[in-house]
Amino acid sequence: LGLGRDDARSFRAALDGELAGIPLGRREAIDGAAADPAAEAARYQAVLDTAPVDLAVLGLGRDAHVAFNEPGSRPGDGVRRVALAPSTIAAAAADCGGAAHVPREALTVGPRTLLAARELLLVATGPEKAPALRAALEGPASAAVPASLLRDHPCFTVLCDR
Repeated sequence: LGLGRDDARSFRAALDGELAGIPLGRREAIDGAAADPAAEAARYQAVLDTAPVDLAVLGLGRDAHVAFNEPGSRPGDGVRRVALAPSTIAAAAADCGGAAHVPREALTVGPRTLLAARELLLVATGPEKAPALRAALEGPASAAVPASLLRDHPCFTVLCDR
């Protein structure tokens, strides 16, 4: 929250770089620099309700968060403003020039919005993600483990290393 599309610290800028040169049919983005975050969340949710995502590619946080759905996210949550967990801020610090430069809040798509996608791809690499992946796939589905809320999706694929 508070980062414009061209700010190198924004996931929008990172995604723009990764997708450069790839032809896309339609692409919408949430505006982290919107003057009214609640209105922007509502606008983006309305877009996604009208045209659900075909493929959501998600990373897995060390605390089993996906997107910015930190522990405590509820299954019915849609696009909304969230506070970032200290572990998320710490993980982003190196890419943002230190923890002091990491936003403390974000706009994110919620579990409800992700579950509306046609396909979900969860990517988890590195030994530090193993406990979160295990909890997401084998533990009880709960708000404490946000990735676990997605595992019953009819087209849920996990890509991970050993």
